[in-house]
Amino acid sequence: MIQKHNFLQRVLMPVLFLLPLLAFGQAKVSYQIKGMVTDESGEPLIGVTVQLVEARGGTITDALGAYELSGSAEAGDYTLEMSYVGYGTQRFKVAIGSSSTIEQNATLSSDILNLDEVVVTGASATSTRKQLGNAVNVVDGGQLSKAGTVNALGALSGKVMGAQITQNDGGPGGGITVRLRGPSTINGASQPLFIVDGVIVDNSSQNVINRNADAQATGFQSGQNRIIDINPNDIERVEVINGAAAAAIYGSLASNGVVQIFTKRGKAGKPQINFSTTVSMSQLRKRLPMNQEPIRFGYPGSPRLATAGDRLTTIADLRSAADKAANPGTGPVSLGGALVEATYPVTRYDYQDDLFQTGYGTDNYLSISGGTEKTRYYGSLSYGNNEGILKTTNFQRYGARLRIDQTLTDWANMSVGVGYTNSSSRDLPNGNNFFNPISAMVIIDNVWDINERDQEGRLQHVELVRMNPLSTIEGFDIGQETNRMVGDLQFNIYPFKGLSFKYVLGLDAYSLQGHQLQRRVPYAGVAATFFPDGYVSVGNDNVFKTNQDLTLSYQFNIGENITSATTAGSQYLYDRRNFTFAEGRDLLPFITTVRAAGNFFTPAFESLSESAVWGYFLQQTFGYKNLLFLTVAGRMDGSSV
Repeated sequence: MIQKHNFLQRVLMPVLFLLPLLAFGQAKVSYQIKGMVTDESGEPLIGVTVQLVEARGGTITDALGAYELSGSAEAGDYTLEMSYVGYGTQRFKVAIGSSSTIEQNATLSSDILNLDEVVVTGASATSTRKQLGNAVNVVDGGQLSKAGTVNALGALSGKVMGAQITQNDGGPGGGITVRLRGPSTINGASQPLFIVDGVIVDNSSQNVINRNADAQATGFQSGQNRIIDINPNDIERVEVINGAAAAAIYGSLASNGVVQIFTKRGKAGKPQINFSTTVSMSQLRKRLPMNQEPIRFGYPGSPRLATAGDRLTTIADLRSAADKAANPGTGPVSLGGALVEATYPVTRYDYQDDLFQTGYGTDNYLSISGGTEKTRYYGSLSYGNNEGILKTTNFQRYGARLRIDQTLTDWANMSVGVGYTNSSSRDLPNGNNFFNPISAMVIIDNVWDINERDQEGRLQHVELVRMNPLSTIEGFDIGQETNRMVGDLQFNIYPFKGLSFKYVLGLDAYSLQGHQLQRRVPYAGVAATFFPDGYVSVGNDNVFKTNQDLTLSYQFNIGENITSATTAGSQYLYDRRNFTFAEGRDLLPFITTVRAAGNFFTPAFESLSESAVWGYFLQQTFGYKNLLFLTVAGRMDGSSV
């Protein structure tokens, strides 16, 4: 067991290490840099990012393509960088201290391959695509919010080259599997590592419902991926790394690649309030063809076809011996017995009209952002509710997020962010099991009126052994609810030119609860594995994760043509989780909790785990004339479970 005082030491020591640096500073001089940025045709470019790289100061061009950047820094040579989406980055050498005012104009050329696009790898300094040497896919948040799905992973489908993204479950909150590099283990997970604003978050799909599928030996248990708690409207961009460099920086946890999610941040200026609302409609894309022939092979056993011989329409084995003697039929024995050639009239039904619906949804998003040059903020509130096309299914999510970026001094800044999500869903049995109303619809013959009820309003039986699919839709209460908080605290310190420290403390904590209530079946003949005497279960999954990243980066030039970037860092991850589950059958009347079970399954299931992973990494990159790059990286990890 990991000692709690060791955990606190690992949390506090990096912070204490940074405190002396907060008091560190050197004499600086004021500067003012201004100019114009245009494209190849001479037209002004609006919104170009202009940054004095080593001094960490930046601004953007206005409607006329003009910019003005001012501040204070140590005297010396600096790099002035101008970048814009779709254009190649321009860099200029400027001398701070030689003159109080510097004028620098620029013309940007188109960059079709986006090789100068800035990306983030780990907690280290930002890099461009051409510096990394491995594949990085960047997806803009605007593409995700317009994808028409509540799950950010589903919104990535078709936008990341080489990624295999599949949905495990057709429900509105169904789980999604992402694979970037193919299977890497036989029994373990093959999904990539997910990081939100520097926080290593949990994306497991712990199943707290539909666990009774094991009674039918299907072994199919699918839960929600927890990335569903991240609203696509909150995302600024997503960076997907599937090269070996991901494991070098993040360790063995990233052996399957990394998906980095960056949420939106505020920009200096007047408060900007944005509100968006969408309404969606979902329908069954393609209906299955249903048999509409008004006759059936065989001999009716009863008006409601309630005998064993009414189960199948062609094979005579299920008939009584007297029936077989009187009507032997014809056909090969290899098909299970003599085939019945006699027919009788029946009414055919299309069950799709009873099971499916037009699902409506709404997604509402309100954000406010703004601030000063030193304090910037971004806050959002969201609400979404989406119905599934299978009746009674839905997914609902409430969300709130706040990000504050604070400049402490010219050489230090801080960022803090917190997000809270409450999500809930109403589900039905999923997977290839006969509780699923779609499976029942496909398997049973469509000669039973599934809407027929007795004098007390109870649904009637269909084919013997099976369940009426409407009994599942009307009589099952299956749902799950999650309360989750993801937060981070980050410090960036730049003691002197070229050197930077970064510290990230991340927290991911959530509680997932699932319940399932299957009331007693009001008709006879249902197989015992379908729990005709009723079934109830409750599951709880509580997760607490933290990560700490301390990174040191140093960049300098070796002569006129060679650049050097050295990054070293340490990481500590802590994970504690507690999963409990109880289930039973033979329900008592009027009780809807797990106490309704008159026959508990034994034993109840409980899983407790606590683990820690720590690692150290070093990465060195040399660049020649911004054309040729060599990167060497390594990492060492240790763990305690």
